[in-house]
Amino acid sequence: MKKFLLSLASVALLTGSASAADLLFDLKFGKEHNVDELFYAGNSKYTETFTYTTTDNETFSVSNFNNNNNGWDFIKCGRKNFDSVGYITTDFMVADQVTSIELTIPAWTPDKVNSIMLQTATSIDGDANDETRWLTVATPPATYDDETAKTVTLNNSAPAANCYYRIAFDCASGSRNGLVSLSEVKYYGESAGEDVQKPAGFSFTQSKIYTTTKLGTTAPELSNPNNVAVTYSSSDPTVVEVAADGTIKVKGEGTAEITATSEESAEYLAGSAKYSVVVAPEALNHDEFMAASKESGDVIYVNFYYTVAYVNGSYIYAASIYDDPVLFFNSGSTYEPGDMLKAGYFVEFSPFNNLPEWKFIGDFPEVFMNDIYTPQKFTSADEVPLNQVCYLANVTFNEETPTEKGKTFKGIMADGSEFTFYTQWALDDAVAPGTYNVYGAMGCYKTTIEFFPISYEVYEADPEIPTSLNITSDANEMSYEFKPAGSDEMPYPTLSVTATTDKESATFEIEVPEGWTTFAYMPLNSDVDIEPLRRAPGINIEWIPVEYLTAEGYVTGNELKIPSNISEYQNALYLVKGTQVCSNVPIVYTFNVAYDINSGVDGINAADDAEAVYYNLSGAKVANPENGVFIKVAGGKAEKVVL
Repeated sequence: MKKFLLSLASVALLTGSASAADLLFDLKFGKEHNVDELFYAGNSKYTETFTYTTTDNETFSVSNFNNNNNGWDFIKCGRKNFDSVGYITTDFMVADQVTSIELTIPAWTPDKVNSIMLQTATSIDGDANDETRWLTVATPPATYDDETAKTVTLNNSAPAANCYYRIAFDCASGSRNGLVSLSEVKYYGESAGEDVQKPAGFSFTQSKIYTTTKLGTTAPELSNPNNVAVTYSSSDPTVVEVAADGTIKVKGEGTAEITATSEESAEYLAGSAKYSVVVAPEALNHDEFMAASKESGDVIYVNFYYTVAYVNGSYIYAASIYDDPVLFFNSGSTYEPGDMLKAGYFVEFSPFNNLPEWKFIGDFPEVFMNDIYTPQKFTSADEVPLNQVCYLANVTFNEETPTEKGKTFKGIMADGSEFTFYTQWALDDAVAPGTYNVYGAMGCYKTTIEFFPISYEVYEADPEIPTSLNITSDANEMSYEFKPAGSDEMPYPTLSVTATTDKESATFEIEVPEGWTTFAYMPLNSDVDIEPLRRAPGINIEWIPVEYLTAEGYVTGNELKIPSNISEYQNALYLVKGTQVCSNVPIVYTFNVAYDINSGVDGINAADDAEAVYYNLSGAKVANPENGVFIKVAGGKAEKVVL
């Protein structure tokens, strides 16, 4: 019986014709070949896939090649400034044995070509990008002698029937696009015959799965169409154990490779398939997240919330509830600032030139809700952590700022020090020399810390915050000292007043400090959400537009009114000057309103030995009183009580 055993024999680079085997397929690229009998789609990018269809309706997927929308007599792969791999893949299983493949290359940049490989797979299960499915059976030398036109022959070291084939052009980053031109691909082979061993043909439906010690997992399904006998093994049983039937059990953090093998038989070749299980550490907060991000490739399970701060293309900046910054780098998201990412997803640590970055694994995390992200303002660049979206305040530029992507320029900080700025993204408008607040993100390139501008605003000094404020009424007067910026403590002074039920409300006039135009206040017991205005301890003073307050239901003015139908009314007061309100120095008061008992509860009485009965201040009976001021009637006596 004739047998073809799988091996990785070395393959030489040849010029001239291939073997004398039969020509199985001939792919000719170029506009003159794009006729009715032979069609392939147009493409003008180096990052997409198009289909080549033969006269027998056999299709080949051509990935990461550009054909200039059918305008060239060849196709090109290889990218400027990016490593890339161009692929030509059979979408069908080739019944015959492919013994060699001949490539016609009219032009190339050989020093940027890492390798040209012929690869085979016995099954792709709809996922041709799964690298674990492919076996390399031909690799010419990694270096080439000149840039002249070449005929490269890839001799298959393990010819077998019923296989998929993929040609991979691995290119390094170049100074231009189109590092390899390809005009023709010829597939040579011979009939397998009835007595040739077939591939075992089994594979897993997934090549890699992710979990934690708490989540656990199940093994991916094994596709075994020929029903061959399979044996399982684990590369690290301390991470994942595998049973004889293929079921797995997570034991600890790390990565384990699960392999399924079959022995050679008279009918089938020896088979092998594998998948990896990554058991990642769980991060419940930002500190744990950073501690788990030690080396490139580390996987972390994020089980807390991040809020999106800014998005530009693949750059997704986010922050924890305490404004700890993080940068996710994934293309194709639809996130907007304020989107809170639902906890429970995996990321991979992937720093770029010392800039910490993480990539989402699998689908993008769901948006739990949309809140408002308020960037901090810093006067010193040294205080800003990497990936923080913020304002750098009081920055002076002596020249017009650039708008073109990739430009480095200098700015002078408030303390006179010079700092580096870099246009990570192209900007719509430049700003003239002057002093500005620069909105952007802190970044770095290798050892250079730099700030990525997003927009500019003319710098204006923050209004001076008064040291005290007086609230006055006819019978009461008190003074409140503002808390220092960054203080962790917030006192809650109390003002007690007396009102009667014949008044609709108790009214207090607010004495506005000199230079301040009005007060803004909000009742805390209303339905208005104040969370966007709350600041974490230690954060510097920040100013937000008054329009935001009023748009969300806040009220501006210098008068407070307390409704008569409640006994306790709490207000957060915010100083306003011009069009800005100081959001992190609220004055919080609690008004306890004691009402005249006789005004609202005339005629209330009870027998001396009766059980206590409760009424509100309007005289209505209350069955289960709680949380307020009530009139208790018991034993013929009425008294005010606070519950």
